[in-house]
Amino acid sequence: MRNWKIGLAATAAVAVIATTVVVLRKDTALIGNTAGASPNPAAFAMPVPVTKIIKKTIPIYLDYSARTESIRNIALQAKVSGYILKQHVADGTDVKEGDLLYTIDPRDFQAALDQAKAKVQSDVAALDYARGNRDRGSSLAKSGFLAKDTFEQR
Repeated sequence: MRNWKIGLAATAAVAVIATTVVVLRKDTALIGNTAGASPNPAAFAMPVPVTKIIKKTIPIYLDYSARTESIRNIALQAKVSGYILKQHVADGTDVKEGDLLYTIDPRDFQAALDQAKAKVQSDVAALDYARGNRDRGSSLAKSGFLAKDTFEQR
């Protein structure tokens, strides 16, 4: 163990002596030789462009690798059903009350309107027929050619 310590101390002493010799040789070479000295640092200066400062607002964009959600959501519910022919406002655009958002295909509504008008005409014709039967039955019942219970059934 003692030999090991002596060997380590001797190696450290040799390393210190070798480093000192190298440093002393380098210093003596620099003192005696001025041609090998480093050149003036000003000779290596690079020109730097200079500009005026401009104050302006720069927008900040944040990129996230995640799913984002709107602060406010509005559910649009149609008062009528149908196929959408045209969307008048792009998604995400601000709208005001009364703005036209969508155009719905009017053919279904026109068919329903025509059907309702035909039903009205049919009901008017049935009413006219029933009134005619009542009027005829009334005159026949007064003259005695129609029984009273048959007239009430009409």
